[in-house]
Amino acid sequence: MKFKCPECPDGVIGLRQSVCPKCGFSLTVSSVLAYGWKSVWGGLKQRAVLRCPDCGGPVPLNANRCPNPACGAPITVASASAKPVGWWRRFCRFIAPVASPILQWGYFLISAVVLWQLLAYAERHHAAGWLPLAGLSVVYLAVLTLLARMLISQRIRTFVTQRAAGLVKLGLICNYFSVLVLMQIAIATWWARALTLAGLFGITWVGLWIFRNFLEPMFAANSGSQTVYDPMMPQGRRGRWD
Repeated sequence: MKFKCPECPDGVIGLRQSVCPKCGFSLTVSSVLAYGWKSVWGGLKQRAVLRCPDCGGPVPLNANRCPNPACGAPITVASASAKPVGWWRRFCRFIAPVASPILQWGYFLISAVVLWQLLAYAERHHAAGWLPLAGLSVVYLAVLTLLARMLISQRIRTFVTQRAAGLVKLGLICNYFSVLVLMQIAIATWWARALTLAGLFGITWVGLWIFRNFLEPMFAANSGSQTVYDPMMPQGRRGRWD
């Protein structure tokens, strides 16, 4: 029986031999165990790699920087555990210093042009009956503001008000007025339907007011439920200053 030498491909060690005649590898229990541990550890080191959060290339576990010469990003615990950045995000980061001002100016100018065209259209077609349209638009604006507050999260509102650029905010203001003009044009086009829908808004508000001030206290009193004491509510007493 003969064994193939683990160190050299041409070496063959016989059963009665203890040393490879080609490379001199000693076939003992300790050397075989050492060679097995070396092979296992080398395989683990090759497979146990991280992904660079910037370029996405493989990074060894013991490396503190990306081995890619074009990247060289520092590798920390936070960056290694973070989700790798996709090519689209890397492209946006690369092009942002040049493209951001162009996109902001383009967005603002397009928003301003759209608003001006809508104002011109409203002036040509609905200038005579503007006052009733404006009065009914107030009702729709209140309802739309309530819906926007319910549907748009606080995080998005804070991001727009605190972190958006000045040109972006001006563009959003133009969009706001454009929506108002479009709403007035739609009201003028479908006046009867818009008036009916505004009436439904008013009926809903009156119904909620009656329920909140009359029916709900009556139901709470009949059911015997204990309400939470609110010191800011009227307590049945009056006071005056001398």
